[in-house]
Amino acid sequence: MQTPELNAVVIIEKGKAEVRKFPSRELCTHEVRVANTLTAVSFGTEHLVLSGQLHGCTFPCLLGYQGVGRIVELGPDVKGYAVGDRVCSGLSNYQPEGYAMGSGNGHMSHPIVSDKGDFGQSELVRIPPGVSDEEAAYAWLGSVGMLGVLMANVQEGEIVVVVGLGIVGQFVAQICRARKAKVYACDLSPDRIKLAREYSADVVAGDVAALNERLRADHPEGANVVIECTGNTKALDSSLDLAALDGRVVLQGHYPGQVSFRFIACHTKRLRLFCPCGWGDLQPVLRLMREKKMVIRPWIQKIFKLSEVPELYARLYRRDPELTSALIRWS
Repeated sequence: MQTPELNAVVIIEKGKAEVRKFPSRELCTHEVRVANTLTAVSFGTEHLVLSGQLHGCTFPCLLGYQGVGRIVELGPDVKGYAVGDRVCSGLSNYQPEGYAMGSGNGHMSHPIVSDKGDFGQSELVRIPPGVSDEEAAYAWLGSVGMLGVLMANVQEGEIVVVVGLGIVGQFVAQICRARKAKVYACDLSPDRIKLAREYSADVVAGDVAALNERLRADHPEGANVVIECTGNTKALDSSLDLAALDGRVVLQGHYPGQVSFRFIACHTKRLRLFCPCGWGDLQPVLRLMREKKMVIRPWIQKIFKLSEVPELYARLYRRDPELTSALIRWS
């Protein structure tokens, strides 16, 4: 087939994005070309890129790592996949010359992906029946949370606290409940609290102090696991205080710049800290979606057309409070 051109989101300077067209290339032997239908925006990480806070990232750059689509071309040595297969595309092996990678390059129309998937995967991941493209686009954010849950080895019957109920925090809470832990959670946003009460957590409060009061009333010793999802270093000290003796703490957020916290809580409680980075296997998350143990639909807020990309990233840059999630439609 004729090698297609592709469209990609480009951050051209702080706070400004546009869609640019690039020539693609022929496939290597173990690569497939995917026609993306949707890509999901990772608000925390992409705001760091957009605001110039992501370490080592320069402009102009591509960004994004959450794509879904259909295979449209196979390399000559690809086995076990067929044109038309619905897959999670992730990052692309094709990077335009002269452009940096801003924590990914997946916001594009036709990524090129190895049959072993991207760096976090052992294979190119098919989307199971019963999971829509819109839902599957959030499998990466779900797997980001899953990685932290697995590192902390959350067990049935344990008490888990989730601080911060953005999308990652909501998914973390749902994953812990799927593992039959009891989940306490907090956030400053009334809308996030409402969603968490309905879908994600057993007990929800408006801030860490209120959550701590409720937690201690039920479990005076504190939580077995604390998962901090805000990405705000100001929340670290109060989050550490929620943990029980020999507790585990997951620093799940993406913290820009230097991170500091009061060490005494770690010292006196013998806490173990876990710092997950990136994403892990998408397949357990997709299974939870298929089994309806992870609910995604309430977080599918708006699907943006390519012509609306500049508006989307302008709103993300100024942290528009009415914008809580976003998908980009490619085809």
